[in-house]
Amino acid sequence: MLASYGTSSSAQVSERRELSGTRDAAELPRRIKVSLVTSFPPSRGDLNEYGYHLACAMRDDPRVELSVLADDTDSQAELAGFRVQRCWRFDSVFNPVRLLMAIRKSEPDVVWFNIGFSTFARGPIAAFVALTVPAMTRILGCYTHITLHTVFERINLKDAGIRFPGLYQIAGRIATRLLLLSGDISVLLPSFQSEIINNYGVSADRVRARPHVLSIREIAGFAAEKLRTTSAVSSVDPSFTTITSASQDFASMKARIGCKVRGRRLASL
Repeated sequence: MLASYGTSSSAQVSERRELSGTRDAAELPRRIKVSLVTSFPPSRGDLNEYGYHLACAMRDDPRVELSVLADDTDSQAELAGFRVQRCWRFDSVFNPVRLLMAIRKSEPDVVWFNIGFSTFARGPIAAFVALTVPAMTRILGCYTHITLHTVFERINLKDAGIRFPGLYQIAGRIATRLLLLSGDISVLLPSFQSEIINNYGVSADRVRARPHVLSIREIAGFAAEKLRTTSAVSSVDPSFTTITSASQDFASMKARIGCKVRGRRLASL
């Protein structure tokens, strides 16, 4: 199944090997509930393959209870092994309402958004209102994490045939500011991180560049070694040398999250 969605066997082994350790599972008061907002197969939507790989990495970790909040699709069959709720539709201006209702119903500790600026819509209004959802989710009390696949400044508005590029630039910067209200953001390239830091004046601790393949030791400096509550401590397993982007993204964010677990805060050391 992984091969059918473009994942190499080595990537599959790397993902599963990095997250296979269970030594700290019993130390958590309960599993962390994560709602992953993403386009998801069999949908052909934007970033569906990356969303699938990210979901695989989280599904296989015994410390995580995963639900996927995915886009509508004509297919009736869902991929085996995932709990999927089809709760948003591409190009719909009602996506914020539908997503927020689904998030409240899921009662997650963490809401993870796997998105770009055109993931939710092609139309400008629908795209903009959907990008407000991470900020609104944080207002609801959930910890929010975004894997952001591009930065607005890299979008060539002239080549896209935009009639009012100045207006789009203003809207894009506002949308980026709203995304930066999230608890934590991952980008795939260091240049993306630099552009966001330089253009929006945010701390490097808020936006992390997480390339496709890293040594687990390379992220030790900014990913806390332990995840703890007031009554439990769990360690990020450093025993594996390389990880794919999806599983590394998951492990490093999980170590830094400040989400609620039974009314207490998960805090990084």
